[in-house]
Amino acid sequence: MEAAFVLARDGFDADELFALAEAGVIRVGLRFEDERVSPRELMARYRDVPMSLADATLVRLAELNDESRVFTLDADFRIYRRHRNKIIPVLMPDDQASGSHLAESPVPYGVRRRPAKGS
Repeated sequence: MEAAFVLARDGFDADELFALAEAGVIRVGLRFEDERVSPRELMARYRDVPMSLADATLVRLAELNDESRVFTLDADFRIYRRHRNKIIPVLMPDDQASGSHLAESPVPYGVRRRPAKGS
């Protein structure tokens, strides 16, 4: 998951992501073999952004799951659209407009910063 990479890069413990997945809060319901055309088309459409394969996969998942929200740290999701013209509901730690509890804390909900080496 790209989220795990970003959290680890910024010094956060990504274990909580797996706990959320185990609890059914986070789901990845896409078989790349079945959906590879859609991410390719999305990446071509957003070539100027540019869109990564990970982002294209998340947009496709949002298309397949209309009731979903994408948890992301990537502001490009304010640009991307599902089904060509529909806004993708996102949950961002800095998203003041959503009223999300994530917006109230500089540390994403449920994610702990790793202790510094040697501590």
